[in-house]
Amino acid sequence: MGLQSLVFYAVVGFTPSVLQEKGLSAEQAGNLGALFQAVSLLGVVAVSWAPVRGRGRQWLSVGISLTVLAGSLGLWLGSTATQWLWVSLAGIGTAGVFSLCLMLFAERTDSPAEAAALSGMAQAVGYGIAAIRAAGRGRALRPAGLMDADDGAAGGAEPAGMPAGLVIGQPEDAGADPGRPPARPMRSAYAHAESA
Repeated sequence: MGLQSLVFYAVVGFTPSVLQEKGLSAEQAGNLGALFQAVSLLGVVAVSWAPVRGRGRQWLSVGISLTVLAGSLGLWLGSTATQWLWVSLAGIGTAGVFSLCLMLFAERTDSPAEAAALSGMAQAVGYGIAAIRAAGRGRALRPAGLMDADDGAAGGAEPAGMPAGLVIGQPEDAGADPGRPPARPMRSAYAHAESA
């Protein structure tokens, strides 16, 4: 959650100003910021509906992480003509990572109270990391004129999340005792809500 919120808030907070530095007008940069927010819904819905079981969770995690990485690097290195594509990929990816994190909380716990406790802890730590990182980035780099040198750092955090997704996303019964009952299959968030 910390890496997801770090990337999300870095993109939301700095993309319009970075796009203006690349030569877009304030209106164009603002429109791309709105596009980021709008396409984020696609990431949430797509991941929430994905009935991922077993090793598929790991590949979903890697795929979403690569989407965020591509979007972030495209925002940093891409031309102004293609910024709509990179903004869209970053929006879909960051929202998808968030949705997957919440689904994994529900999957890895046995009760709503446990899921709430795990989610609360992860979000408190994660948002704390993101707030400190975003504030530090803006204060340290903008006055020094080095903002462009760090624009890809937000996307650079995403590869660090991939190994975590591979480990956390593996089936609960991977390497378990043969006598142990199999893990519950992961259901979509909508299936969890319907059974409650």
